Amino acid sequence: MPDSPHPERPDPNERRDATALLVLDMFSLPTGGDSRSLRRNAPKAVPVIARLIARAREANIPVIYVDDQHGRWTGGASGFVTAPHDDGLGSLLDPILPGPHDPIVLRARPSAFDRSSLEDLLHDRGVRRLVLTGQIAEQSVLYSALDATVRRFRVVVPEDALVGIDQSLVTAALRMMDRNMRAEITTADAVDLAQTAGPRPGHPMRAPRLAPFVAPAPGPEDEPMSETRQQLLTALATVVARQGLSNTMVADIAREARTS
Repeated sequence: MPDSPHPERPDPNERRDATALLVLDMFSLPTGGDSRSLRRNAPKAVPVIARLIARAREANIPVIYVDDQHGRWTGGASGFVTAPHDDGLGSLLDPILPGPHDPIVLRARPSAFDRSSLEDLLHDRGVRRLVLTGQIAEQSVLYSALDATVRRFRVVVPEDALVGIDQSLVTAALRMMDRNMRAEITTADAVDLAQTAGPRPGHPMRAPRLAPFVAPAPGPEDEPMSETRQQLLTALATVVARQGLSNTMVADIAREARTS
């Protein structure tokens, strides 16, 4: 693997396609109380992401890795994957390792676009449609989908190619992306990587589809959800669906949940 995360100059023979596949935060080391959920949920999503990556490379579609830098501003691509591979998910990450010419974008904010070079990279390659995969579904993926929509990219989210912490929040995040961002919520096998970007967001193409995401039964390590937390999660999805993510404030959620 090269020391530089991406080539000095784009390959003039590289296909400039309307679609790119983004792999978000799969090489971030989970820490704290959320790490158990991520480690437990990742094994199901990684093979799905790997199949998407293989399809994208076969079709010569850009595969772009975006990850939290966590202080790793140096070291190149090799250093980028070493610690997560050795101390995180280990060999589970082998099928989704970056290739020698896959760009790697490091970020320091929750969104892939916030103060990173991602937008410039996408415009340089003529990309207008993004397929978002990776972790964390209810954080990085959600924030990146919102920023992509604001920048007038078409957004596709294969729900089986996501890793989340709390499945109730994943469900709420998918509903937000579907209803408020007009993202295409689908499955990995149904993603058409050759599809063009189509009309810009804001030009109605379809009615929103509520993602039929069913939370799995709690595992032995899951702590029972408190009644107040469940009320807040339900209120979050209700308020955002009614008035939009950008118009939602904490006070609105608390008022809907009738709690502080």
